[in-house]
Amino acid sequence: MQKARDAPKAAPGSMSPRRNELKAASSRTQTKESLQQLAVGAINEAARINQTSILTLLTTGIQRLATAGNDKTVTDQILRLFEEVLKTNPNNVIALIGKARVHYGRNQFSIALRLYQKALMARPDMQPDPRIGIGQCFWHLKMKSDAFAAWERALELVLPFNKPG
Repeated sequence: MQKARDAPKAAPGSMSPRRNELKAASSRTQTKESLQQLAVGAINEAARINQTSILTLLTTGIQRLATAGNDKTVTDQILRLFEEVLKTNPNNVIALIGKARVHYGRNQFSIALRLYQKALMARPDMQPDPRIGIGQCFWHLKMKSDAFAAWERALELVLPFNKPG
C-alpha cells in the first residue's frame, strides 16, 4: 500500500506539456509576477477547453481581481464574470464575495454590504468570514458600533478553534 501511495499518479512523460511546465516552475523560486503569469496560462488553457464553466469563470474573476487595481474597465469585466455565475446560481458565495469586493473597491459600500450579507446568509460557516467585509462596509458607512459587532462575532466563531485542548 505504501508503494502505491508513493508512486507517481501518471507514468513519466505522460503529463501534458502544461503540467510539466507547472511542475518545473514549482521546483524553483518564483516571483509574484511569474506565478501570476503561470496562473493566467492555466486559466487560459481551462477557458480554451470550456469557457462557460463556472469554475473557469470564478477562477478568471478571482485572478483578475487579484491584479486589477481600480481600473474600471477591468473591474467591469470582472463583475460580468461573477454575474454570469450568479445567473446560474444566485447563491454562489464565491461570486457574491467577488462582486462585493469589486463594489467595495469602488467605494460602493452599501452595495458591497448587501452582497457580503447575502453571502453570509447563503453560507454562515464560510471562511474567510464575510463578517469581516460586512464590518469594513459598516465602518465606511459610519456605522462603527455595527462594524465592531460584526468583527467581534467573527472572532467569537473562530476563537473556539484556536483554543488548545
